[in-house]
Amino acid sequence: MENSFSKIISKIWEDPKFKEEFMKNPRFFLQNEGIEIPENVNVIVHENTENEIHLIIPQEPIVELTDNELKAMAGGTGINITRDEVITKDEIKNLYDRLYGKK
Repeated sequence: MENSFSKIISKIWEDPKFKEEFMKNPRFFLQNEGIEIPENVNVIVHENTENEIHLIIPQEPIVELTDNELKAMAGGTGINITRDEVITKDEIKNLYDRLYGKK
């Protein structure tokens, strides 16, 4: 079963109109997939292209991270999405809770 992030990314790659709408309001689409984002957290989407990549420096953690958590943080937002691998929303939620405290 595809997880929420991979479904969104697949649709973005397949449907230019969906991608345009997602880029305008990512919070709406993430929440529609059941991904909770605290109101005080901004969602900013950057797209890598053939000629441009975005390097995000993650916030310094306040706890020691496991290898999997470090891997999740590699994308800067806690979400590391590639064509080969996607970090699950549960992993991101657990990481967020460890770093910033449970909501």
